[in-house]
Amino acid sequence: MGLVRLLRVETGRLLRTKLTWLFIALITASPALGLVFFSINPVETTATQMIVNPIFTGTAGATVLFALFTLLDLDRVYKNNVNMLTEAVASPINLHTARVGALTAISFVTGLLVLVVYLPFTMHGMGAFFDAGLYVQTYLIFILPAMWMGGLFAAVFYQIFRRVDVAAAAVLACIFLSSVPPFSQHFILNWFFPNLPVFSDAFGNDKPLRIGLYARQFWMMFLGGAWLISLAFSRKYGGALSALSYVAPGSFTSRSWVLCSFC
Repeated sequence: MGLVRLLRVETGRLLRTKLTWLFIALITASPALGLVFFSINPVETTATQMIVNPIFTGTAGATVLFALFTLLDLDRVYKNNVNMLTEAVASPINLHTARVGALTAISFVTGLLVLVVYLPFTMHGMGAFFDAGLYVQTYLIFILPAMWMGGLFAAVFYQIFRRVDVAAAAVLACIFLSSVPPFSQHFILNWFFPNLPVFSDAFGNDKPLRIGLYARQFWMMFLGGAWLISLAFSRKYGGALSALSYVAPGSFTSRSWVLCSFC
């Protein structure tokens, strides 16, 4: 089965699953905590209160929840012991890629829903200070990549260890390290909490948005590379699947020469 067809099948499956919509609802609700309970700065501008506070809780919630959702979905076939059947019709690498791609599609659906849901609240709360460009840019720069980073961290660790508990512990360790000094004091290394101390109502917010965008770009490139490397840990029928195999017509043997494979 081809990768494109697998991606379409996996995306349709996720959209028909109740667990998917539960996590979408939880992620959508996470910015509301910033509107009600969380305050980053005792002296707040209107933009800080209505945009930055929801972004902080929304980013944290989206990262943790989407990482957990990714782990549960990737472990589904192995928990139910149906991986032998799925791997008989498609390669494990294609299956894993399709599942991660389907999860990415769900993140776009979730990000769009969050953007639409909080738009009227933000417009009403900011009044004349509302800036549609600032609102859209902030949510797209921080909330959407937060799901990607949480999902990629989870996918990389799960692909390596193939255990939900170990992968979850590794993701939580990465979150903890990014939240304590000296990592929390660096705008690149602190990937979990966005570097947004305050937003101005009248003088522009281009600099914090650029800093956030640069940090997100760095982590997406790093995690994308780590995920590609993790594909070398693919397994088939309980054993490791070689990432380096070569079959050449007229070679010394008619069988495939498989490098770096072990059971």
